[in-house]
Amino acid sequence: MGKAGYIHHMRGDWDEALKYHQEALAIDKAIGFRRGIASDLGNIAGIYFEKDSIDKALEYVQEALKIDNEIGYSEGEANQLGNAANIYRSKGDLLQALKYNFESLRKYREIGSKQGEALDLGNIGMIYKDMGLLDAALKYLEEADAILIKHNLAYGRDIFEKAIAEIKSKKTK
Repeated sequence: MGKAGYIHHMRGDWDEALKYHQEALAIDKAIGFRRGIASDLGNIAGIYFEKDSIDKALEYVQEALKIDNEIGYSEGEANQLGNAANIYRSKGDLLQALKYNFESLRKYREIGSKQGEALDLGNIGMIYKDMGLLDAALKYLEEADAILIKHNLAYGRDIFEKAIAEIKSKKTK
């Protein structure tokens, strides 16, 4: 069910994706698979985020985060913390977004996920860019880019490099 939901999500068919993720959630609840429940809740949150139901997305992320914390699943926690940060950023609550990104960054560093670490560093840089704090933004974005390059990771790199170029352009004017 979850894979079908993911495919529909990637196609932008939010309603169909939501249906499959809710079915997966019902199955995981029936068998008591808490890690699956947390993952399903996070996936549902992502759908609501895409559908601009931001408050509903935040409810699902918080519920997923609580479960991941209770079962000690650090990677799930880090992922949900980053998702919460993205939601708060979309709401314009940049300080709350920073708080969640820094906590996610700490978790990703604990588990050694270079991709997660780089994404959080980059997202922190993007938030500082949104705040007009260009020196701080550049510092975090360049650190993210360096990790992506060093570990031959592509996801996020084009976005962060574009932001770095924009900031450098603004700083030279």
